[in-house]
Amino acid sequence: MKKILLIVLLLSLGFSHTTDLPSKVEIEMMTEEEKLLLYEEHRINPYNNMLWTGILPTSGHYRVHKWKRGFGIYLAGMLISQIAYGSMGLNNSDYTMGTESDAYYDDNFEGLNFDKSMKAIICVLIADTYIQTKKHNKNLYKTIFDDIPE
Repeated sequence: MKKILLIVLLLSLGFSHTTDLPSKVEIEMMTEEEKLLLYEEHRINPYNNMLWTGILPTSGHYRVHKWKRGFGIYLAGMLISQIAYGSMGLNNSDYTMGTESDAYYDDNFEGLNFDKSMKAIICVLIADTYIQTKKHNKNLYKTIFDDIPE
């Protein structure tokens, strides 16, 4: 129960940013300082977002409104790893020598490969989260300042 409450607390803190921008007319009437404050309020730190993806896959994509993209990458990676895991299991059964140590090695070999592929999926998700967060911040800057950031 404590773990669930901790997860809910972390998620509520992580997703507690607002995404509602004022209208374009209101933004145009703002001073440069107000625009800068608005940008800083809505900008998402790419490194924090990568951390969120590492903790809960696709959560960083959710924060930059690219949840479907993150879920698609995660699902495709899971599918590929399941196919690879299944084919590894079929191939390894042909090579078992019948001893206990060989069978133990083959089972661990399959599990290790599946774990490695899952880690690779998470690494791809984290890298894509960084890229998508940078794009989100660039588009936010462009929306607020009508200019491309330096």
